Amino acid sequence: MMRNGNLLDAVESLIGGELYSNPIQNVRIKPPESCLSKASNANHQGLNWSLSAATPWHQDHAICTADAERTEFVTCWIPLHKIPLDNSPLLVVPRSHKCGLVDHCVSKKTKEIHLPAVNLEDSKKRVSREAIALPMERGDVLFLHKHTMHASAPNKSDRMRFSVDLRYNVTGHPTGRGKFPGFVARSKIDSTRELKDHKVWAKLWTDTRAKFADAAIQQKKSASDYAEEGKTPVKEEIPYGRERWVNHPDAIPCA
Repeated sequence: MMRNGNLLDAVESLIGGELYSNPIQNVRIKPPESCLSKASNANHQGLNWSLSAATPWHQDHAICTADAERTEFVTCWIPLHKIPLDNSPLLVVPRSHKCGLVDHCVSKKTKEIHLPAVNLEDSKKRVSREAIALPMERGDVLFLHKHTMHASAPNKSDRMRFSVDLRYNVTGHPTGRGKFPGFVARSKIDSTRELKDHKVWAKLWTDTRAKFADAAIQQKKSASDYAEEGKTPVKEEIPYGRERWVNHPDAIPCA
């Protein structure tokens, strides 16, 4: 799917022919809201948005690390089946990309990155008045600008919802997940750079996972050594984009 010619043709028409498969990609499984306990909905973490009752309003640029400030990328949201209005389609605000990157916050309860209420109610952003739901058919693709405000409603149906979201950025631009692997999906300048073997791509991810797992083990082993010296160990966090909002000097508080 990530190297589908029709998909890449569409993305190329938006950001050019040097396309890099961005590592921020997800397979999302959203059960019916009736199947999710209140506890699981209240306690789900930002890493588990796919199992939430609803996805809060946000811009995809906001979940990138700060080094990707000028990166041009496109999100491709792909339903794996027909998604009618009751099956949690995406909600978008047309033309909201013209607002640029809006300040986000990190929820203290769920750790999710989302637009705070002050921005949602801002008449300039027109979120509450102009948001529209986008029911989709199997085979459809929704292309999102990095600043398009979007969310998803709860899955009110009695059916599961399955979707995939892929992202592509201009090759050479920071991905917003520098420690995670991506690959050249298309190059009009030098096609030999394109990665065409899915096994190589899979190994890049398994190697990265092993690296982080090993680092976590080493940090755990060294924690006692730091404690004996009266020091606090420095924990290497996997970058998920939250830090730019948590450490923002003018951060807007979240509920």
